Amino acid sequence: MNNCELCGDGVTIAEGLIQGFEKATKFSKKFELHTIGLSNNRLGDVEAQKFAELFISIGRMQKIEMDKNGIRPSGFEALAAAVNNNLKTLDLSDNAMGITGAKRFVAKIGGLLVLERLKLSNCFLGPEGVKDILEKFSRDSRSTIEVRNEIVIADLENLRPANSWTIVYEPKKKK
Repeated sequence: MNNCELCGDGVTIAEGLIQGFEKATKFSKKFELHTIGLSNNRLGDVEAQKFAELFISIGRMQKIEMDKNGIRPSGFEALAAAVNNNLKTLDLSDNAMGITGAKRFVAKIGGLLVLERLKLSNCFLGPEGVKDILEKFSRDSRSTIEVRNEIVIADLENLRPANSWTIVYEPKKKK
């Protein structure tokens, strides 16, 4: 459902999927949804919170792509509470996480032992937000984190974790 300009319709779609999951569960049927692509839909926080409810209901998402949706700190907080230990890819790039959102995100998110790729490029994290994210995920992960255009090289020297994360970054250009 990438590039569909869902906006407010995202709530309707998430509610429909939640109802489908509940009906399938009621009748002992499988409801398999492991991957969802919702990039570039201008969903925002309300829709992110509704999709978080869906992800909590399903409980076994493996790939979530919600980049370029205008998600702000409260949406990030809801999504963080919704991820599970099966999640391998989480792309929330090009949303307005900011430092506040980064702090809420790391406070809510559990351990993601199988996470292979975390994409948070262009989320207005700044060095402090990047540090919060790296400290949270550096403990038990052997994955790739993307934080493009969030930090300068001098910042990276102070942030490099003593772990096996691969950090993908493009330093922001100094004016």
